[in-house]
Amino acid sequence: MAWLICLVCGIAGVCLAWFLGDWLTGVYRMSNMEGGRGFFVVFALGPLGLLGGVVVSALTVWRLGGVSAMGYFKLQGIALAVVLAVALGAAGVAYVLADHPPRLDGQPLVLDFELRLPDTSKPPDQQQYPSELRAWLSEAGASEGSRLDNAHAQHQADGSFVVAGRVALLSHSTGRSLMGDFLLADGQSQGFTFVLPLAGAPAAADKEWSPWIAEQGHDPAVPKSVQLRYRVAPLLPRTDQ
Repeated sequence: MAWLICLVCGIAGVCLAWFLGDWLTGVYRMSNMEGGRGFFVVFALGPLGLLGGVVVSALTVWRLGGVSAMGYFKLQGIALAVVLAVALGAAGVAYVLADHPPRLDGQPLVLDFELRLPDTSKPPDQQQYPSELRAWLSEAGASEGSRLDNAHAQHQADGSFVVAGRVALLSHSTGRSLMGDFLLADGQSQGFTFVLPLAGAPAAADKEWSPWIAEQGHDPAVPKSVQLRYRVAPLLPRTDQ
């Protein structure tokens, strides 16, 4: 009956791999483009869970002297408990090693920013987010869309527009980039990219607004560029619920 114990534990290993794998791939912000995350969980972690369940249960049965020494049901329960403990331990280690969102004073952080669009742009309140005026933060190989307050954009004396946005900080990456695009008055689209000189773990000084910065490597063929300033702020719980 040892083979049945290993079979049951192998099936349990597959189920644990799917359940914990779905959670961990979310923690690691794995892309699900074209179902990639789901395929990885099912077809990579699933067989690994099967193999792990069979191997761990076989070692357990061998160490405890086989079915004849303890009885089937007791040994099956012990083997399942060992498989569960190994799976939870491995998942716990993977979770601890993951790059979690940075915190300041114990609170998760967001990036508040303002974009100064040139006077050649279409007014932000006439641009549809996210199809026309949009921005997103790229960090650690993943991207997070931003909320833009188009309706309350400020029209400056020089003809430019200032629109505010906010996006969550998800990692300790030192290679953060804010990018996006917007419509010009003539209907053409213009993109922008800013490499943020922001530490992986922001400090209290980063709560202050940065100076206005221009795009790095701005294309001289584009007459007027976008400018950006930013700060970090705590992600406070909503009070309107």
